[in-house]
Amino acid sequence: MPINLNLKVEKKHLYLLSAIMIFLVGVGVVIAYNTGPPNVHGHDAVEIANLPTGGSVSFGAPVDKNPAQIYGPTATDGFVIGYVSPLGDYRVAYGYTGSSASSLSILTAHGEGHYPQKFNIIFPVRKGEYWKVEVLVQSTPANGEVSSLKWIPLQ
Repeated sequence: MPINLNLKVEKKHLYLLSAIMIFLVGVGVVIAYNTGPPNVHGHDAVEIANLPTGGSVSFGAPVDKNPAQIYGPTATDGFVIGYVSPLGDYRVAYGYTGSSASSLSILTAHGEGHYPQKFNIIFPVRKGEYWKVEVLVQSTPANGEVSSLKWIPLQ
């Protein structure tokens, strides 16, 4: 049984309906573009504007460090970069940070298996913290395996 539906739409009603649709689309576009990204990702404009160097950060010159030592407290934020050479069997490099030399805890770890592979370890350190890198070969300290360890300060 077919149903017939007849609508009489005047031209003025069509214009009104078109105007309402354009308004709703415009409101949707304004809402979509003015809400901004969520704060959980990255930094907001206020954080960037209040950086100590006027909104920019640069790296200082890399400084060679001895892997057998604990360093700190650091004068600036920075990064530790270590290069582990393939001198031993199974090994893991640990990056430690903490508020004092006696309260270091593992921040990161990177390991390789029973084959000679080179690898890097990199981790951030906050201003005022202590840090160290330790390489274990089958649970035995082997800091001699870190063939390059550098501190890169942020300025």
